[in-house]
Amino acid sequence: MAFKDEIPVVRHSWPRPNVKSGSFVYDVALPTLYDWKPTQSELRTLTSVLWKIKDKKSRFERLEVDKELSKQIFQDNEFKLKQIQGMPGETVTLYRVDQHIDISVGPMIGDTSFVGRANFTAVHRIQSADGQLYRFQGLAIPMQIPISHYAYQVLCRQAEALNTT
Repeated sequence: MAFKDEIPVVRHSWPRPNVKSGSFVYDVALPTLYDWKPTQSELRTLTSVLWKIKDKKSRFERLEVDKELSKQIFQDNEFKLKQIQGMPGETVTLYRVDQHIDISVGPMIGDTSFVGRANFTAVHRIQSADGQLYRFQGLAIPMQIPISHYAYQVLCRQAEALNTT
């Protein structure tokens, strides 16, 4: 949602993060941006999109779908099709939030209102078996946990380091 239409964003994976890093992660391919290093302003823009999403209080809907239907849903995404091929069983667990649908084993929070403070902290260029990807990282604190600005900034700085999952 944060990128212009002429910049294709191909969702790759939602890898299990190394929780000791303190960050959430998501890997994407950005085929037209080979050597992108986001500025602080661009990270703030990504964060503002994240805030709009969390403020909508959108529900996370768990969907158990037949493998063939999941292949149709992700027919334009070579990475997702490869992931589906390697999954055992006849069904795939998907989660939908508004128009966004992705593969995940979960569990998920009930809706985006559970997210309190949240920021994108870094985007790292990484190499994978599928080629060059960008690892988007951030920090999200549950709404129920009060945290000072200073402590939050310390956690954000920690979440900038590459999360090696």
